[in-house]
Parts: sequence; C-alpha cells; structure tokens
Amino acid sequence: MGGTPAHVRLATKADLSRLADLLAVAFHDDPVTRSHFPPALDVVPTMRRFFEIVLEGEFLPRGLVFTTEDLAGVAAWLPPGPAREGEEASEAPGPGEFIRELFGTHAAIVEEILRVQAEHHPTEHNYYLQFMGTLPQMQGRGIGTALLAPVLERCDDERIPAYLDASSQGSRDFYLGRGFEVIGELPLSTGARFWQMRRRPRVRAYAASG
Repeated sequence: MGGTPAHVRLATKADLSRLADLLAVAFHDDPVTRSHFPPALDVVPTMRRFFEIVLEGEFLPRGLVFTTEDLAGVAAWLPPGPAREGEEASEAPGPGEFIRELFGTHAAIVEEILRVQAEHHPTEHNYYLQFMGTLPQMQGRGIGTALLAPVLERCDDERIPAYLDASSQGSRDFYLGRGFEVIGELPLSTGARFWQMRRRPRVRAYAASG
C-alpha cells in the first residue's frame, strides 16, 4: 500500500481539543448543521462539544482519524464491520442521552438525522467517511485530497468501496471530483438533505521491480 503523504498523519488523543474546534468551525455554516439550530444562534460551542465527544468515544479508538502536521484539516472514518475487539471503551454517555443533553429542544432533529443516515447506510462493507473538514482559511490547498488518500488507498488495496453522506452542494461537488458518485439523496424534514456518495475501489498500478 502506498505511503501516507508527508504532511498527513494519524490523529492522537492529544489532538482532540484542536480537532473538535476545527470541525465545529468547518461545519458552522453547513446546511444540515444550521437546520437544527435557530438562525441567529452561535452553533460553534455546541458543535465543538459534539465533535469532542464523538471523536474521543467513537473515532480515535478505531485508528482512522487523519490530520495534518499543522492541524489544518481532519478526516474521521469508520472501518467496515463492527468495532474491533479490544478497542478502548468509551466513557461517554449513550448516543440518545448525550444528544438530548447537548442539543436540548433541538435533539429530535439531530436524532432524525442520525436515524435517516443509519436506515439508509449501505449494507455492503465500506469505509465510511463520517466527517471531514478543513479550516476555512486553508481551503483550496489540497488538504482535503491529501486527507482522503490513506483510506482511499486502503479501499483500493482491499477492494472495498468508500462511502459518505455529503451535507452541502459544495462538499458534494468536491467529492465528485475525487472519484465519488451520487447514489441517492436523503431529504430531511427541515428541508436540508444529504447526498449519498460511493467510490468504487480502483485497480492501482504498481511500479515493476527487479
């Protein structure tokens, strides 16, 4: 399998606070995020806590969170299949409990989002990109493409597709340019929507040796 780009590395628990900040800022004006908050509300503090909980409890233990040396971007993946035996158990409250505690009167909309995604998630094995974000001032520099590379290479080597739910037209178009295709749309009661996107594994060319 090809190597990880030099400026991309696996994230660690020491990065947690800054990565939660990064994702909260990156998603603060996302249509799906905005759809479950009042228009004038500053969503960053709540979303920062949300990302901190899910990164620590679900993503970092699985070893598929990638960032850059300067923490300018992050990609958080879930591997195919159930959680591996021996993974660190989360001390965070259960999903329903922490969603209701964190989002209060808006929890029902968040629960709808999670339910719709779960009900329509493909049954085939796939690497699932749950969240990816880049600091706004660092966008357009190839960071997102570099963050995708390690797992997309793994998908190609293992002959397993990659999958994601794009939550804006901008992110949909970004992934269309990186080999993903739209396979469906998931409308929400708020008027926002996800685009279901899948990337087929590719046959990679290897240099001849000897």
